[in-house]
Amino acid sequence: MAQDFRSKFRFGRETRATCEDSINKVASPESGCEGPLGLRGVFIENIYGKFPEAMAWRLTAAISGAHTLGGAAPERSGYVGYWGSRDTTGKFDNDYFRSMLLKGWGPYHITEEGKPDKNEWYRIDAGSDPYTSHMQMMLDSDLCLAFRTGGPHPEQLLAKDSNCCAWIEPKIAFLDGEMGEFCGLPYKNTLATKPFKKFDCCGYQDQGNDIADCNDIRHPNGYAYDDVLDFAQNQDHFFEAYKLAWKIATENGHEKYLTPLYRPGVDVDLNALKGGHDAVTFTH
Repeated sequence: MAQDFRSKFRFGRETRATCEDSINKVASPESGCEGPLGLRGVFIENIYGKFPEAMAWRLTAAISGAHTLGGAAPERSGYVGYWGSRDTTGKFDNDYFRSMLLKGWGPYHITEEGKPDKNEWYRIDAGSDPYTSHMQMMLDSDLCLAFRTGGPHPEQLLAKDSNCCAWIEPKIAFLDGEMGEFCGLPYKNTLATKPFKKFDCCGYQDQGNDIADCNDIRHPNGYAYDDVLDFAQNQDHFFEAYKLAWKIATENGHEKYLTPLYRPGVDVDLNALKGGHDAVTFTH
């Protein structure tokens, strides 16, 4: 995948000290998927707006998958935790999507004197342990990709307004014959009843088994649920979508000024590029 990024990179962006045209175009985590500062306003309408909405949501889900590499620190953003498990943090893979679907999530409210309150989702299933140095979390702008409220008029989930557990029926996430971990326990395609499965996903961390479901567990109905499920089941599909999403996002507004790094008849001196010198030599 790294080779694809190198071979297809196009240079020529103007270096600026400020980016006035990007002010108010950074997504606010607690806006979730809607509104001008939600994923719709920032990604669907601004970056991927030339695509049909379904494709725009797929690209938005894909670009969000970069979260799999890291986490949030309270001294920086006010949020706390990692998007992936301890074993996968720092690896670029589809663990972000698998975590979203195969773990149980409950609202977590962060209050610190002198600072604005923050709201996120933290892992509350059988595999969770928020008292370690690797608490796992999702933001509203992550979870809304996969989950909305149930019922005939679904709405997006926001942690500040919720007291429920986001989880799914495991059979919709695992391929036929696939084994793995679900809510922190080995998954076996058994006939376990909903109360037992729900306790595994939602009954830990003092939440209790009577916590409400945030969503229809068989039809989570998030804005990009089908894509989250596809990426969770097929890492190559995620990689292909991510490459396209990244190309569009990083070239947005600069397309006519960019030049491929490698072209027939053109040598590019990468060292000169780093030094800011004339780096392009035409050989014929």
